[in-house]
Amino acid sequence: MKPDACEAGRRFRKAMSLLKSWTFVRAALAHRVAATTEHLPAIAVCQPNRLVDAGANKGQLSLALRAHRPAAKIIAFEPLSAAADTYERVFAKDELASLRRVALANTEGTAEFYVADRSD
Repeated sequence: MKPDACEAGRRFRKAMSLLKSWTFVRAALAHRVAATTEHLPAIAVCQPNRLVDAGANKGQLSLALRAHRPAAKIIAFEPLSAAADTYERVFAKDELASLRRVALANTEGTAEFYVADRSD
């Protein structure tokens, strides 16, 4: 397959997997956020009761967890304002999800932060 055809196939499969959950559809339509459906098998096996979402971006992994573990506690970290704003909109009514607007590191201080030119 050509790379464009592979990418189109991947996007189609992702779109079909998003249609399986009303939570995913609502987030995609209202906030343009697609859950990381590729992690659903791991969530099903592990059945976590808590998620520390480091580098949460717009909440893609948190959405996947929430759809299958509605009682799980989510603690998310996202330093980028635009992504954090979206995360807060997506989880505005979710009392079990909280967001910290910081990056995580093994030392205190400040650092240069590189942002990819492509948004997820």
